[in-house]
Amino acid sequence: MDKILEPVLGALALGIVTVFVAIIKSVGDITIQYIAKKKEMVEQKLKLDKHEEEIKTAQQVWNIVEEKYRITDNIKSLVKRKEDDFDKLLLEKIPYLTEEEVKMLRQSIAGEVNKGKKLLFEEDLRKQAHELVEENNNLKNENLLLNNKLNTVKTLNQNL
Repeated sequence: MDKILEPVLGALALGIVTVFVAIIKSVGDITIQYIAKKKEMVEQKLKLDKHEEEIKTAQQVWNIVEEKYRITDNIKSLVKRKEDDFDKLLLEKIPYLTEEEVKMLRQSIAGEVNKGKKLLFEEDLRKQAHELVEENNNLKNENLLLNNKLNTVKTLNQNL
């Protein structure tokens, strides 16, 4: 009986060990996948937190620049100077950003800030732009008149 029992028990023990190894391998594989997914989720959360911090910093920089350029005479130079100041200040606070990332953040913040502004401000900007165009045209006409007078004076001086 020992002769029969010994190989049967050996085979049974080998089978049980094989099942345990398979179970341990399966549990190990699942654990590794879980850890990988958890790592991926943590990395995504870190990226999201980093981006939220960048947005927050960009919003603060936007407010600084907005306050600096609240009143101005020249709209085109105002916009360019505001963009330049925003880019410079943002890069001082978040130096690892690329030029494209700075541009995207500026556009994102501008869109967020401007969506809350009423049509009144848009109408006011149109009015200011129209006034600038009118003033420019008046100055051109005045320049033309002065040039004509100057030419008349030159002609009179040459005839004397």
